[in-house]
Amino acid sequence: MSFVDTNEAVNRGKTFRGFVQFEDPGSADTLRFKERQVLQIGYSFTRETHYNDEGIKNIDWAGYNHDFNLTIKLTADMFDTVDPPTDTTTISYWIDQNMPPNNNPIQIVFIATATTDAASNRFIRQKFTLVPHTFGPITWNRASGTNEITIRGEIISIDFIQRTATAPT
Repeated sequence: MSFVDTNEAVNRGKTFRGFVQFEDPGSADTLRFKERQVLQIGYSFTRETHYNDEGIKNIDWAGYNHDFNLTIKLTADMFDTVDPPTDTTTISYWIDQNMPPNNNPIQIVFIATATTDAASNRFIRQKFTLVPHTFGPITWNRASGTNEITIRGEIISIDFIQRTATAPT
């Protein structure tokens, strides 16, 4: 038996480039965030347990329900000046799109690249498409004056999670 070393320091991400953007699947409207974001991804695979006719336990794949938590630092330009919001470059608009009577299922696209010091295939690339269903809580920080919003929902597609030899353009 041989051992393969993994999770070595040289393979860890050193730099990070990425973005989060909201998209309306029915139009060309897009809102790309430039301020700091934190995205947490959870992979949840559903397994169905049953016994065969010999009494041996079997576990079968039955689906998945991946989820995410996205925390965004709020800035003044993310809020519309009118109600109902009409400015597609504001988070006010995107929250309103989820409300009745709109009921417009917006999507969030997360794309990221991390660079490592690995000898080959130095770049870790990821792309997820997310559908939000919870906006909040909004955290008001008295000490620093900044606030953040947490957005939660489901991952509807994982376009890629891979290592590559060349950086994406």
